[in-house]
Amino acid sequence: MFCKNCGTENLSTANYCINDGTLLKRAPVKFRVKEQKASFCSECGGNTTKGYNYCTKCGSSNLQYTHERGLASPKELTNITAVLPQKMPGFQFTYVKNALLPALIAILIIFGLSFSVMKTSEKVFNSLVDDSLDEMDLAGLIDEIPLEREGDLPKLNKMYGISDIVMASNLQNPVIAVSVDGEISGDAEQATVEAAAKNGFIIYLLIPFIGLFVAGMIASRRRLSSKLQDHVINAIGIAVLYSIFMTIFSLFAGYSYDFNTDQKNFDMSLDISTNYSFFKTFIMTLLFGFFFSGLGSLFAVTFRRATSLLSECIPSGEAIHQAIVIPFRGILLFSVIIFAYLSSKIAEIKEAGAFFFDTPFEELLDKSFMLIATVSVQFGSYFWNLLHFTPITFTQSVSGSEESFSFGIFSGIESDRDPTFFEDILVGTDVDLYLKLAILIPVALFIWAGFKLERKPNVIKNLVIFSVVYAVIMSLLAAFTDIGFGLSGGSENAEDALEFSLQLGFGPFGTFIKSLLFSFVFAFLGTFIHKSKKHA
Repeated sequence: MFCKNCGTENLSTANYCINDGTLLKRAPVKFRVKEQKASFCSECGGNTTKGYNYCTKCGSSNLQYTHERGLASPKELTNITAVLPQKMPGFQFTYVKNALLPALIAILIIFGLSFSVMKTSEKVFNSLVDDSLDEMDLAGLIDEIPLEREGDLPKLNKMYGISDIVMASNLQNPVIAVSVDGEISGDAEQATVEAAAKNGFIIYLLIPFIGLFVAGMIASRRRLSSKLQDHVINAIGIAVLYSIFMTIFSLFAGYSYDFNTDQKNFDMSLDISTNYSFFKTFIMTLLFGFFFSGLGSLFAVTFRRATSLLSECIPSGEAIHQAIVIPFRGILLFSVIIFAYLSSKIAEIKEAGAFFFDTPFEELLDKSFMLIATVSVQFGSYFWNLLHFTPITFTQSVSGSEESFSFGIFSGIESDRDPTFFEDILVGTDVDLYLKLAILIPVALFIWAGFKLERKPNVIKNLVIFSVVYAVIMSLLAAFTDIGFGLSGGSENAEDALEFSLQLGFGPFGTFIKSLLFSFVFAFLGTFIHKSKKHA
């Protein structure tokens, strides 16, 4: 149903336009014919005859009507402020009560999925950790201790478990700290090593997405409503409970190993721990909880649409809807293309696995489906970001000395070293050409978004909202998909402290600016296409 005053599309059940408050349809009003008591015609003054519906001289109607009791025609509203609530309702305990069961179900689903993922990846992680400990000769030190004292050193349990998967699914980065301080047979040694992993594998987001999406659907179905504020309340309740649980859980997540002894000719303290950021966990899980459960709550209204319902609930809903679905569609498209390509090359990938023989990555290569799925989604997001003219940068830092390598579609390769080798690789694969052609995909989606927004009032305002929301999503995506590793520390007797880091990703600020301009320009172009079609 479209508004006769501004043209805004509304729900078929709506009585008033969501944009300007115009009455869309009048309530049915029943009438009753009044008994005629007049003796003269009100138009010409001629004599009237009882029982005649029309004047015999001028033909004017003599009928008069009255409304049925209790059925009055509604008045039209002059602005939308009379339709939409001025503020969200105050806190009520029932909001927490209604969100408690869905939030609990989400947590159970997340733990179940995390356990399944853990079983397929724990060998790889534990192998990587074992290799790192071997380089520090920590295993040899542990084996030597029983020879120096009576009794055995407590065994190292596995350093990777379901709690790490749960935290990784919320994109939380573990910090592993190892501290050794002791003296064995007169030889004193003190060393500390801290390793920080930056996890940006967005495929892990599927775990909380599935759990929270289901929670939003359950909350919406338990409290059926077409009001947007009720869906917002559902999402806020689930998000708060989910973030509180995950924040508390982060205090106990990770790994802890502690050993202390003080005996003759042997004095040692060993501590290994994995920690997660309390504040970052709270913020990230709150955002994920609100967004994912909100999508589920909207989806449950029709079991078909989610963010598209926003266009029927709020004035700028169509702009927000387009800003959300465009990056989702783009990343999904590229992920499917990359997955299909890598799957067709599976034999070559396994053959290349010979280079990783007898390494932790051999186990990962054996599970080719998991590897291809992870790589496809990750590079799908990278390619989509590259199409916004933002270069991807790889940075390596060793003891204060930093080297970087970046690639952009039009800027090409920029490196602190000779980039000829990398340029030859790109020329041989035609990746550069394919990416330039692929720019047509976001351009087409932006034009379509502008085409849709032209049908709504306040076009420029909606274009600005669309571009800003889209740029925020892209900058958050750039921050979330960064992957890296950092290692720092050293021993007391070492001359130089160890400082090493690797990082691959995009700059969030540059991504925001370029995405904002790119999306606005071509969406604005889409509005002209709609105008030309309308005037044709």
